[in-house]
Amino acid sequence: MKVCNKKLRLIGSGIAASLAALCVTACGEQAPALQGRRPNIVLVVIDTLRFDAIIGSPSLVETPNIDALAADGILFANAFSHAPITLPSHTALFSSRPPFETGVMNNGQPLPPELPLFADWLEDYNYATRAIISLGTLHLGGQSSVNRGFQEFDVGFWRMAQAPEVVSRIEPHLDALTAQQPFLLFAHFSDPHEPYNSHQEMIRTADIWVDGELVETVSTADMTLWRKEMDLTPGTHTLEVKAEDEFTVRWLGAVANDADVASHWELGKRLDPAKHVKVVLEQKEDSMLAAELRLWINDVPSRAEKLKRYKTEIRFADQWIGSLMAELKARDLYENSLIVFTSDHGEAVGERGHFGHIQTVYDEQIHVPLIMKLPKGDPRSEALASQSGTVVPHTDLVPTILELVGLPPLPMQRGKSLLAGGSGLVLAQTHKPQAKLDLVCLRDDRYKLIFDATNDRFELYDIVADPFERKDLYPESPELRGEWEVQLREVARLSALGGLNLDDLNESTRQNLEALGY
Repeated sequence: MKVCNKKLRLIGSGIAASLAALCVTACGEQAPALQGRRPNIVLVVIDTLRFDAIIGSPSLVETPNIDALAADGILFANAFSHAPITLPSHTALFSSRPPFETGVMNNGQPLPPELPLFADWLEDYNYATRAIISLGTLHLGGQSSVNRGFQEFDVGFWRMAQAPEVVSRIEPHLDALTAQQPFLLFAHFSDPHEPYNSHQEMIRTADIWVDGELVETVSTADMTLWRKEMDLTPGTHTLEVKAEDEFTVRWLGAVANDADVASHWELGKRLDPAKHVKVVLEQKEDSMLAAELRLWINDVPSRAEKLKRYKTEIRFADQWIGSLMAELKARDLYENSLIVFTSDHGEAVGERGHFGHIQTVYDEQIHVPLIMKLPKGDPRSEALASQSGTVVPHTDLVPTILELVGLPPLPMQRGKSLLAGGSGLVLAQTHKPQAKLDLVCLRDDRYKLIFDATNDRFELYDIVADPFERKDLYPESPELRGEWEVQLREVARLSALGGLNLDDLNESTRQNLEALGY
């Protein structure tokens, strides 16, 4: 993949002035010499983890294992994702380019085949590349997603996996790696992505009925991904779910020969809260059909219960991050690896009446934790720590990692290594149809300007004086970051050229995204 992509989408003169200094061309540059083998890279992403959930005074949750990693490394207090949505955020991180340039602004969009990606670049320099994924949005689209460059892209079962399964799937990959070759290990955890689990703090159940016979009782307060093998005779069969408390069915049906068995809803509707739903399966073969019945279900918690469970999910994830770090230590991989810990985006937990992500670019949805633990004895720790208070966009991560391991920059990266001072400026955005509005923003260490392109309006916040972004200064003081207005309008215009057309998605992808909450 050692190509220099000169075909960057041109951007307006205003934002070019602000971002041009962040663009580093990798063509022809040579990697600096390192003593011995290049270090391993362990990239850990906890999906939907907002910064103040784990760090701050006070933090939402006590996270002793993540705190221990921070104590061994460097905690960056002002790190930000480029989108409050999984695939666009990861694409920006892995390409070191913002969403409006990658063209990936919604889940389900394919990545441009010419887009240089982090794992691809490392593979060219003899890194073994492994990814263990817990959420379907990162592998919908096959080879057109962020899996390009990963020699192994382990997606596990179905659409969402919890932390214990992720850690158990990591172990055989570590077994397969050798001391002769450095590796990239990308570990993705979907806890605490909704649906928020109670982790046995609340007991709610639902009964599953097949053709009028009770076959199993499953949890709803803890999300259940249920499956059962069954031979279906020709004709129709009923799948019913009943409970005393409301639940949401994200998927209900059967799969045979790698295809969905024809079905229709007779009672209730997918994703609508209910206490009783029924699906009719239509077995159209002339003989017995070996099928797997599947149900993805969770309960409908109250607003207060959602916040409680979000905290519980973070504590649960922290426990398994501790298990992963212990596994690395047991294999003598911890001290001499570069470990990067972050989140793809934050999560609203009641701010402005909203739970979830995607819909805004306020800090609760884009401010994320970032920890970097350098290999033992790396003399650059002090230089990197000097940047711990600066604004760090996700596009700075790959440039920093590549410099730390002694490799050339990613072709046409937009970010800047933190060893060179970082970028200090964040461009974040979210877009229809998965968001309700087209929003773009610029944020430095003092101000944030948000452009609502759908309604042609601006909001301006003094982050230092008003960290919760409650007082819009734009009506009285638009000049405070007036030079950003033209830039944001241009980003919004260019973003509109690469937006998602829902008609381009096949029905299976559309349903998968809806089930995942998009």
